[in-house]
Amino acid sequence: MRSKPSTSGLLLAAGLSVFAVTTLTACGGDKGDSRQFSQLVTANKNNIIRIALADNEGVVHAKGTHQFQLLGFNADGTEFDITDKTTWTLSDQNLATITKGGLLTPKVDNGDLTLTASFAGLTATQPVSISDADLVSIAIENASTAVNVCQDTRFTGKALLANGLTLDYPLQWRLANSADSTKAAFSDVNQPVLHTYQSGAVNVIAEGRNNAGQLIASSPFTMNISDSLVSLSLASSRGNTSNGVVLPEGQTTELSATANWTDGSSGNITRNARLSVDNTEWATINAQTNVLTANTGSYQGNVVNVTALCDDQTATLPIEINKADINKVEIGGSDNGTGNLTVNEGSNLTLRLTATFEDNGGSDQNFNHNVEWSIDTSQSGAFNPNLIRITDAGVVETSSNLNLNGRLNLVIRARVVDDLGNTLRNRAGVALEDTETVVVVPRI
Repeated sequence: MRSKPSTSGLLLAAGLSVFAVTTLTACGGDKGDSRQFSQLVTANKNNIIRIALADNEGVVHAKGTHQFQLLGFNADGTEFDITDKTTWTLSDQNLATITKGGLLTPKVDNGDLTLTASFAGLTATQPVSISDADLVSIAIENASTAVNVCQDTRFTGKALLANGLTLDYPLQWRLANSADSTKAAFSDVNQPVLHTYQSGAVNVIAEGRNNAGQLIASSPFTMNISDSLVSLSLASSRGNTSNGVVLPEGQTTELSATANWTDGSSGNITRNARLSVDNTEWATINAQTNVLTANTGSYQGNVVNVTALCDDQTATLPIEINKADINKVEIGGSDNGTGNLTVNEGSNLTLRLTATFEDNGGSDQNFNHNVEWSIDTSQSGAFNPNLIRITDAGVVETSSNLNLNGRLNLVIRARVVDDLGNTLRNRAGVALEDTETVVVVPRI
């Protein structure tokens, strides 16, 4: 027999707002007082004058839980779910616990206690019994016997007990035929949510153990997975630029797959679409969060193709992985030094450009992507350009025919440019370029 919880009614007059403010000021704003104030605000906003616990059996199985619900009503009888704003208490916390959201969990096999739900000065109470009645059978229910492919569907397991009641009971979920795992799966066997991947039919079974530890299984429930997928698309939380999706090395993006079905509906099916990437060295996908991490980029851009697969249909999204943004560049010698750069007349000097990346991304001591090397003649000593030059690779070449009478200072410039030859800038707007003096020493 269902329990008949007691209810409490109280007319919350216009003075409620004043009372609420007074309560908040006097209480000092701790968590309990904050919850009471929230209750008063909600009651005033919706003109709630009466509360009642939703119908329930008044019995909770020792192995299960029960989600209690509190309803509020205004003068017109309009119903409001105020469960998450309610203060829940039990007469004996040695028998059970209850969360702020009204979920009761037994701590003993048998016992009786009183549940109290308080809201804005109103209270509702009811007796609750904890029972360890034996499990007799399990029945599976679903609102439909068919689901669009690539969608989820939720089942309800009805556990019939020896006391004649159907209560919340710990069940596990599986497919009757393990070979059907390519069509659908329960990602969490303790949750009745079936994820579908391929059209066809699968048989679902719910199982639980009785007090003797024996496994009790339901009859199979046949769920038809409809061949109804029209199209599939894949997107990145980064959005698309004119060059597609571009991701710096070390950064991440969340992937999402969307399906369209023959009934005209559409929805996010990321959990159901099997996501993969064609180069796991350059990028990886977390199967739980569907977040792609850019592992290895290049200055030219490493392009990986992400694929979403469901019911033999695919969608592909190319993602270009670049090196991290550059913060600054610095000229140095082949020994990585940045001072006392000298070259003997008739010899060569190889320079290097070191790029330091943003966001503590490290550095590249041999940076050479879109680097333009030059000699700044306006700041250098006079020299014959036919006898001294710098190559595109940053090598200073000097002729043995210079016939220098003294040292010659050359100011070398290196800058990072775009495809149009414009100097690139870092995030702060500073030009990515550097200058360094190279001294040409005459032959002895």
